[in-house]
Amino acid sequence: MNEKPLRQPSGEHRFRDTPAQRLRRDAHVANLVEVMVQITGPVIIVAHSAGVMTTVQWAQWHDADVRGALLAPSV
Repeated sequence: MNEKPLRQPSGEHRFRDTPAQRLRRDAHVANLVEVMVQITGPVIIVAHSAGVMTTVQWAQWHDADVRGALLAPSV
């Protein structure tokens, strides 16, 4: 969990996962928590594939000023 999110110029955040973290939901949720506590102001979440499950899991236990979410599961 020491991995730092990559800050994109447009304000996006992305993660560098280690191989051990790639399939661990709790590691992904912990990464999302780390990013969300750094953000001041409203958030729009865009997630796909496993990011959808991460976002849903995070939302069950955490609160933030989320104004919208686009969740697109892979098909």
